[in-house]
Amino acid sequence: MEFPCNINVLIMSEGRSLLPCDCQVHLHPAMNPPNLEEYLKTLQHSQLSSQLNKYRVYLTVARSLDYSISDQITKAVEEDFVEMRKDDPQSISAEDLHRMLVVARLLSLSYGQSTLSRENWMKAKQLEILRTSRTQQTQQHKCVNGNEP
Repeated sequence: MEFPCNINVLIMSEGRSLLPCDCQVHLHPAMNPPNLEEYLKTLQHSQLSSQLNKYRVYLTVARSLDYSISDQITKAVEEDFVEMRKDDPQSISAEDLHRMLVVARLLSLSYGQSTLSRENWMKAKQLEILRTSRTQQTQQHKCVNGNEP
């Protein structure tokens, strides 16, 4: 039986996950260490659990902070959404807009700002463009480690 819940889950997978997800972010590492397993173990040990807990608390607090969007920025976001849909109405959906607004909110809060600025909206749009281009690039490759992308 399904029931509404709000549980945040991060799925890390080399291929397509069996679990459904709202958003995929394909990572492209800046460096590729020769012995990846050893490198990851070193990273894991260097990040003390207390430090990881601080990250978790930071993200949890950021999500619960007060936040607002001015009428002027709301109008600019609406205009951007209409402009993005002009050429291809299927290129961006209401869900995509919602995801960008969530990213813009968290981005603003990470800078200590309780309102959305035009600059942070533009950064959020750029992040979404980068994310979708990485997703499209990965989908062009048929298999990743034997798994369908």
